[in-house]
Amino acid sequence: MDPKISVIIPVYNAEKYLRKCLDSVMHQTIFDQLEVVDVNDGSTDASGSILADYADKYSNVNVMTQKNQGIAKARQAGLKNTRGGISYI
Repeated sequence: MDPKISVIIPVYNAEKYLRKCLDSVMHQTIFDQLEVVDVNDGSTDASGSILADYADKYSNVNVMTQKNQGIAKARQAGLKNTRGGISYI
């Protein structure tokens, strides 16, 4: 099934708060209709491994990694890689 909604989460050195953010999205009642696109914007902390853990656990979570280019470029990269009809950043 194609996702109805895409959620784009730009990430840069957010290991302290990242699990709470991702768990919040995963526990939505419409999670089965969501596509989650996490954009790792060159994090130097454990954010990348946390994102990989969630991508391994949930089939509708996709992780992109890019060199640090800032939040605007991370959002744009996420938008280019969504399949849902409606996108939220």
